[in-house]
Amino acid sequence: MTREIALLVVGIGLVAVSAGGCSSKPAASTSPTDGVYSVELTAATPSSLPKCTFALFGNVAFVASPPSLWSCNGANWDSSGP
Repeated sequence: MTREIALLVVGIGLVAVSAGGCSSKPAASTSPTDGVYSVELTAATPSSLPKCTFALFGNVAFVASPPSLWSCNGANWDSSGP
Protein backbone atom coordinates (compact mmCIF):
# COMPACT_ATOMS: atom_id res chain seq x y z
CA MET A 1 0.00 0.00 0.00
CA THR A 2 1.45 3.38 -0.90
CA ARG A 3 1.86 6.09 1.69
CA GLU A 4 -0.81 8.25 0.01
CA ILE A 5 -3.40 5.47 0.22
CA ALA A 6 -2.44 4.73 3.81
CA LEU A 7 -2.89 8.38 4.72
CA LEU A 8 -6.24 8.46 2.94
CA VAL A 9 -7.42 5.39 4.83
CA VAL A 10 -6.46 7.00 8.12
CA GLY A 11 -7.93 10.32 6.98
CA ILE A 12 -11.37 8.85 6.37
CA GLY A 13 -11.43 7.28 9.80
CA LEU A 14 -10.66 3.65 9.10
CA VAL A 15 -8.79 1.95 11.85
CA ALA A 16 -8.16 -1.62 10.77
CA VAL A 17 -6.80 -2.40 7.34
CA SER A 18 -6.07 -5.97 6.40
CA ALA A 19 -5.00 -7.44 3.10
CA GLY A 20 -5.70 -10.89 4.50
CA GLY A 21 -8.12 -11.83 1.74
CA CYS A 22 -10.97 -14.29 2.11
CA SER A 23 -12.43 -15.36 5.39
CA SER A 24 -15.39 -17.48 6.33
CA LYS A 25 -16.51 -15.25 9.18
CA PRO A 26 -20.19 -14.37 9.28
CA ALA A 27 -21.16 -11.01 7.86
CA ALA A 28 -22.05 -8.18 10.17
CA SER A 29 -25.75 -7.51 9.98
CA THR A 30 -25.55 -3.83 10.90
CA SER A 31 -23.16 -0.94 10.44
CA PRO A 32 -21.01 -0.02 13.42
CA THR A 33 -22.35 2.90 15.41
CA ASP A 34 -18.95 4.59 15.56
CA GLY A 35 -18.54 4.71 11.74
CA VAL A 36 -15.38 2.59 11.79
CA TYR A 37 -15.19 -0.39 9.44
CA SER A 38 -12.71 -3.23 9.17
CA VAL A 39 -11.32 -3.26 5.64
CA GLU A 40 -10.69 -6.84 4.53
CA LEU A 41 -9.50 -6.16 0.96
CA THR A 42 -7.83 -3.41 -1.04
CA ALA A 43 -8.00 -2.90 -4.80
CA ALA A 44 -6.68 -0.34 -7.27
CA THR A 45 -10.00 0.02 -9.13
CA PRO A 46 -13.53 -1.40 -8.77
CA SER A 47 -12.92 -3.71 -11.73
CA SER A 48 -9.95 -5.28 -9.93
CA LEU A 49 -12.07 -6.43 -6.98
CA PRO A 50 -12.35 -10.22 -6.78
CA LYS A 51 -15.66 -11.87 -7.61
CA CYS A 52 -18.15 -11.30 -4.79
CA THR A 53 -18.85 -14.83 -3.53
CA PHE A 54 -20.41 -16.36 -0.44
CA ALA A 55 -16.94 -16.56 1.10
CA LEU A 56 -16.57 -12.76 0.80
CA PHE A 57 -20.14 -11.85 1.80
CA GLY A 58 -20.10 -8.94 4.26
CA ASN A 59 -16.47 -8.01 3.58
CA VAL A 60 -15.53 -4.38 3.03
CA ALA A 61 -12.99 -3.35 0.38
CA PHE A 62 -11.12 -0.08 -0.03
CA VAL A 63 -10.76 0.95 -3.68
CA ALA A 64 -8.00 3.46 -4.40
CA SER A 65 -9.34 4.99 -7.62
CA PRO A 66 -11.73 6.58 -7.12
CA PRO A 67 -11.21 6.38 -3.34
CA SER A 68 -14.25 4.60 -1.91
CA LEU A 69 -15.51 1.74 0.21
CA TRP A 70 -17.29 -1.23 -1.35
CA SER A 71 -19.12 -4.09 0.34
CA CYS A 72 -19.79 -7.60 -0.90
CA ASN A 73 -23.55 -8.11 -0.70
CA GLY A 74 -25.13 -11.13 -2.31
CA ALA A 75 -23.35 -11.73 -5.59
CA ASN A 76 -22.27 -8.12 -6.25
CA TRP A 77 -19.96 -5.45 -4.88
CA ASP A 78 -21.97 -2.46 -3.66
CA SER A 79 -20.36 0.96 -4.06
CA SER A 80 -22.72 2.64 -1.63
CA GLY A 81 -20.36 1.40 1.05
CA PRO A 82 -20.86 -0.81 4.06
